[in-house]
Amino acid sequence: MGSLDLDSFRNADDVLKNKDGSALELLVSDLVDNLIIDMRKEMTRLKVNASYQLAQSLQVKEEPTNVDGLLTIEAEANHYWKYINYGVNGILFDRGAPTHGKGLDTGVSFKQAIDMWITEKGVTVPEELERDDYIYLIINKIRNYGQAPRPFYDNVVTDKRIKQMSKEISFVIGKSIKTAIKKPN
Repeated sequence: MGSLDLDSFRNADDVLKNKDGSALELLVSDLVDNLIIDMRKEMTRLKVNASYQLAQSLQVKEEPTNVDGLLTIEAEANHYWKYINYGVNGILFDRGAPTHGKGLDTGVSFKQAIDMWITEKGVTVPEELERDDYIYLIINKIRNYGQAPRPFYDNVVTDKRIKQMSKEISFVIGKSIKTAIKKPN
């Protein structure tokens, strides 16, 4: 994270140009870095740590954009973030999760993904079961009962947080600005 140079707050040209090292660039960088840090902390609190790949994938997609006074910050994360954040409905148990539509084709089957998860997580397969049998038990449990949501994104990116970020940014540029944080695809 950058550190804010209070002298640059006095130079309106630098603020509005949003060049590298400007007060606005440093502030937005700090705000976004803190947002990602807080999402990672929330993931830890909610035990979203199967392989830590999701936490590592959290980042800002590109530079924030400012179009007609709407500052847009777009986050990105591994494709399965929404299944963790919102949960997944099962055939027998509705968890209130949205319908996510067809999953992204990653070239990895559900069985392969569970197999990799077992390895990455260091899960011990019960002695009385073959590895494939254990994988199918897990798959059937998820299909039937879904997965409870662990809202690491929604708990951090709140209306209150966005309003506070907008206030801080508005203070720097000296006029009201709205801020939008786009969810990863």
